[in-house]
Amino acid sequence: MGNAFVVVVNDHGQHALWQAELDLPAGWRRQSAVGPRRACLDAIADAWQDIAPASVQTAASGKRKPAGSMRGEATQGEQRRHQVPHGHDARFVHELVAEQASRRPGSAAVIAAGTRLTYRELDQSANRLAHHLKDMGAGPETLIGVYLERGVEAISSLLAIMKAGSGYLPLDPSLPPTRLAQICSEARPMAILAGRAGRAEKKFSEAGTKLLAIGELTADLACQPTTAPEVSLHPDNMCYAIYTSGSTGHPKAVAVSHGSLACVISEISREYRISARDRVVQLASLAFDTSVEQVLVTLACGATLMLPPPGTIAPTDLLSYLEHQRVTVVDLTPAYWHQLLAITEPDDERLRSVRLMITGGDMADTADCRVAMRAAPRARLLNAYGLTETTITSTLFDVGAEPEAIQPTIPVPVGRPIRHARIMVLDDKLEPVPTGAAGEIYVGGCGVARGYLRRPTLTAELFLPDRRGVPGSRMYRTGDLGRWREDGNLEVTGRVDRQLKVRGFRVEPGEIESVLAGHPDIGQVAVVAT
Repeated sequence: MGNAFVVVVNDHGQHALWQAELDLPAGWRRQSAVGPRRACLDAIADAWQDIAPASVQTAASGKRKPAGSMRGEATQGEQRRHQVPHGHDARFVHELVAEQASRRPGSAAVIAAGTRLTYRELDQSANRLAHHLKDMGAGPETLIGVYLERGVEAISSLLAIMKAGSGYLPLDPSLPPTRLAQICSEARPMAILAGRAGRAEKKFSEAGTKLLAIGELTADLACQPTTAPEVSLHPDNMCYAIYTSGSTGHPKAVAVSHGSLACVISEISREYRISARDRVVQLASLAFDTSVEQVLVTLACGATLMLPPPGTIAPTDLLSYLEHQRVTVVDLTPAYWHQLLAITEPDDERLRSVRLMITGGDMADTADCRVAMRAAPRARLLNAYGLTETTITSTLFDVGAEPEAIQPTIPVPVGRPIRHARIMVLDDKLEPVPTGAAGEIYVGGCGVARGYLRRPTLTAELFLPDRRGVPGSRMYRTGDLGRWREDGNLEVTGRVDRQLKVRGFRVEPGEIESVLAGHPDIGQVAVVAT
């Protein structure tokens, strides 16, 4: 890329760092003179301290939404449909779940060890907690931490936070106190929902954030209404913030809007063909964005969410669980998938209930795809590609529909864009590369996130104007290398940086180096993968 840049801004007040030699995209205007990268980033840091679009009111600044910006304020009790990004019309996801509670109140929403929660019970439980949170000051542009293991309380809490109009911030219980304190210091949640106060207090003693122990709220919640609170919610309001590894040694939180989530969930539901007959297992940690898809697609479609016990499950135990619980949909990272497939047999009876098997988060192995088709010959097998910054899933490859595309000497393709996404493979001048040529993958469409919470300069560097989208829209620079194959499928071939994937999680060597370098007895650090 060139050495001269300008700062550009769209009508939503979103800033971006743009190569000065490139034409200015429609819907964007220059905000600075041409200058070096560092000077432009400094200008962005001074001018754009809150990545929230101008269309929403922010708790930090008290700015008001412009009148008539996007159908005005949408009150959930009065207006059931909302305009979400790029013209895709949908209800908010928590409204879809509430609709399922109205249509099939006695059907099983969540099944965990010894617990069966109906849609009516889940909806009422979430509504009570949403009222309690709203009474505490929760609402649009506030974050609430969720420090809970996989279980019924965690699912109810996510819905409650969304119903209160807030965004949820998953806090992985396995993280050390220092990392949790770092996350809370930056994200600034107004409260943290926890299971047991004692354990959580030890972990968050340095965070200075109010803790709410779910088990101690029984009496307070019993007094709250079982109907949803009235909340003025805009599609651009933040729905959740999930932390990912940072290449500079600092983790970063991706902020995703209610509108982006609604757009993506509706498309994923259609692609996966989820129905009320499905039983979908949740295996991903809430701190991993695959959990958003596993939980919310299931509940928005009226299916049953199956929750194994918290913690990591051995592949043998998972196979037994899938069989005995008659699970129909399972989503695994390639590394875990490989371990599970290694202990399967052709037409394995433990997989006979499974109709849809999804893998994603890392490169899938050709041999594993063939083993999976033998072990579960009646199941549909999908290889998914997407990022937290583009709201989970952007492309899908149906392995069984194109078995000829699976070749032992080349990567398994990640398929074609689903309807909400636009995938581009571009050169360093942001021009499309020819079919078969390598380039960097960019993702546009309604799934593009707001950006990195409280990190405007990094947001401006990676969320760039989309010259091929609607005026003023943005695309995300993934850092993934890829190419379009002759058969129309996208193939991911590597990275432009040092980022690694371990069991589906992003791992940045720079972050590890930063932590190690902080030790007083260590002078220089280099982390390499072998």
